[in-house]
Amino acid sequence: MFGGFHGGEPRPSLPAARHAAGSSGRAERLILTMPSWARAFPGLPQQVSAARRFVASLLDGSPFRDNAVLVISKLVTNAVRHSDSGKPGGLVIVQVSRWRLGVRIAVTDQGSGKRPVIRDAGPGREPAESGHGLYMVARLTEQLDWHDDASGRTIHAILGTPPADHGRQRPASEPARLAQPA
Repeated sequence: MFGGFHGGEPRPSLPAARHAAGSSGRAERLILTMPSWARAFPGLPQQVSAARRFVASLLDGSPFRDNAVLVISKLVTNAVRHSDSGKPGGLVIVQVSRWRLGVRIAVTDQGSGKRPVIRDAGPGREPAESGHGLYMVARLTEQLDWHDDASGRTIHAILGTPPADHGRQRPASEPARLAQPA
């Protein structure tokens, strides 16, 4: 469940609740989900700054704010430059989830025939034409992965400690996580 923007201000989604009853008939307890937001941006280069402002406003007061703004800047720039989202009428979807010990940023573009590449320029070498931005994202995040589906490609970046249920086992149909550079 995602909140949205209302009157220019971010509005967190209402917590979803599920009830878990103990085997001995104990009272049910309420389990809240983390707040999450999503917003679509036109696939235009000038929208990168709007995505940065969106993320910065959602993470005001978070120790992950500055790094998350850098991450979103690189991921949205890549989506506009290297995917069908940069074509006329294209869109980029930005999703942000926040919890006490971390943040999850997800950027969904409209797909590309190219796979994401992480390249380190290394000392004394020129920066790579592409892949350098993802290298920076990988260095700033605890986890970085991606998957393709009918919507396009979604790149997920986790800053801080992943939530307890994020370490789930992936189905065989999902691609492997992008490797962290050494």
